[in-house]
Amino acid sequence: MGLLLGGGLLSFVVGVCGFGSMESRGTALALGLFLSIFIGGVVITFLVIDALKSRNAVGPAADKKSGKILVYPVLMFVALLPIVMVKLGPNVGPDQLGQAIGRLVGTCFIPAIVTGIWINRSRKQWSWPGAALRYFVFFVVLAAVSSYGSRPR
Repeated sequence: MGLLLGGGLLSFVVGVCGFGSMESRGTALALGLFLSIFIGGVVITFLVIDALKSRNAVGPAADKKSGKILVYPVLMFVALLPIVMVKLGPNVGPDQLGQAIGRLVGTCFIPAIVTGIWINRSRKQWSWPGAALRYFVFFVVLAAVSSYGSRPR
C-alpha cells in the first residue's frame, strides 16, 4: 500500500511540475502532459507492485486480479475520442479541447479506479466479462452524472 501511495503521489507531483512548465504554451498541451505523466506513473506503479507480488509468491503465480481492469478505460477512451473530436468540430480552441479531453479521461478512468479497488478487495476471482460489466455500470453512472452536471441551468 505504501508503494502504491508513494508511486501515485510521485507521479502526481511530477505531472503538476510538467503542467506548470508547459502551461504558458497552451492548456491542452499542459493538460496532456500532466495526464500522460500521472496516468503513466500510476500504471507503472501497478506493474511494479504486480511484479513484486509475483516474484515473492510461493507456489503458483500471484493472482493478477486488477490488471484486467486497466484494459477497459484505455479501450473506452480510444473508442470515444473520435466521437468527442467530431462533436467539437474543426474550429475548436485549445481550452475547449483540453476541457473535453479532461472530462473524457475522468469519465473513463475513475470507474476503473473504483472497480480496481473492488476487485482487489474481493476474495473471489473475477472473470473478464464480470469485470467489464461492473466497469461499464460505473462508467454509465459517472457519464450520466457528468452530463447532468455540465448542462446549463
